[in-house]
Amino acid sequence: MVVSDLHLPAAATPTSTAVAADLADLLGAITGPAAFVVAGDGFEMLAGPADVGQILDAYPQLTQAVARFAQPDHHVVVRSGNHDGQIPLIGPC
Repeated sequence: MVVSDLHLPAAATPTSTAVAADLADLLGAITGPAAFVVAGDGFEMLAGPADVGQILDAYPQLTQAVARFAQPDHHVVVRSGNHDGQIPLIGPC
């Protein structure tokens, strides 16, 4: 699954919460080998605080779904876009 330009803000809105919930549901339904790719601008750090941790905290359902998804036969790739600031490299998932 490839997504881009989510622009998830640090302060969750009804729309961003619905998008995060839909993504969490989709990730939870995937079986077999798979990858989840955020191809840039997953986070909105240009118009708000440049703190990816704060943004992830605003969407616990999505954050937990990605953590559950990251298994040996699943990969998570996050590419930085111009609204993502400098996303710290955590390591391969």
